[in-house]
Amino acid sequence: MLASRTSTALPYSTYSITSNLAYRVGGWDPDWISEDWHMFLKCFLHTSDTPPVRVEGIFLPVMNYTPEDSTYWKSLLARWEQSKRHALGISEMVYFFSTLPDSYAKVMRSKKGCCNWGPTLTFFKSSTQVAYKILVTHIEMGTYWLLGAANGPLIWWLYRHPAEMQASCLGAETAHAWLMFNVKFSLVSSVIFFAFNFLNVALYEHARPRAVPFPPGSKWRWIYQCSAAHYVLLFVATITLAPILGIAGGYTAWRAAYKCAKSHKFEYVVALKPVAAKKKLESSAKA
Repeated sequence: MLASRTSTALPYSTYSITSNLAYRVGGWDPDWISEDWHMFLKCFLHTSDTPPVRVEGIFLPVMNYTPEDSTYWKSLLARWEQSKRHALGISEMVYFFSTLPDSYAKVMRSKKGCCNWGPTLTFFKSSTQVAYKILVTHIEMGTYWLLGAANGPLIWWLYRHPAEMQASCLGAETAHAWLMFNVKFSLVSSVIFFAFNFLNVALYEHARPRAVPFPPGSKWRWIYQCSAAHYVLLFVATITLAPILGIAGGYTAWRAAYKCAKSHKFEYVVALKPVAAKKKLESSAKA
C-alpha cells in the first residue's frame, strides 16, 4: 500500500507524526483501542479545512513478531486473542462517521461569503477513499464468508428450480442474465484464486534467500525448497482452512460490532510475543 501512490494507506503501529500536528488536534485519545488508525483519522478530520493529511511511506526495516506462547496450541490461542483485539478496531467506523459531518461543516465555513465548493469536493474525495478503506477492512471479513458460502448453493438451487426465475419481478430473461453473470464471475474468481496462490509461492521464492533458514533436521524444509510441493501444500491448506478462517474472522467482526454498539472502551488481552513467552516459560520452570 505504501509503495503505490494511488492506494489509500493507513498508518501502522510504527508510524511517526510531527509534534505540531499532534498539538493542533489535541494529542492522543487513550480510550480508543486502535491508536494508530484513530490518530490518523483524528488528524484527517480535524484538518479538513486545509489539505487533508496523508500517510507518507518511509521504507526502513522493521521487526514484526507474530503472537507466540510456550506451546503450539497456546500460540494459536494467543493469535486468537490478537484477532479479537484487532477486530475491535471497527470502533473507528463509529468515530469517523460521527465526526465527519462536523468536518464537512468546517470546510464549508473556511471561506466566508460563499460556499467553498473546491475544498469541499477535495475533502469529499479523500474522505470517501478513507471511508471505503475502513469499511472494506472490517465489513468484508464479517460478511464475505457468509455471502461467499451461500452463493454456490444459491446458484445450484436456482438451476434446479427455473420456475423461480420465471416468477421473478425482474423478468425471466433479466434474472437468467444476472444468474449467468454470477456464474461467470465465480469462475473468474476461481482463476484468480489459483493465480493468487501461485504468486504467493513466487513471492516466497523471491524472498527465501533473505528469510530465516529452517533449523537443522526440519521435516518441512524439502517442501518449501520445491516450488511444486509448496504450491500443493498451500493450495490444500487454503481450501481446507479458508472456511475455518472465514467463520473465525466473521465471528470476531460481529462480536466487535456488538461490543462497539455499547462502548468504545474495552478490556482486552495483549497477545504474547516470543520474548514474553520465553520469560513466562522460564518463570514457570523456576516455580
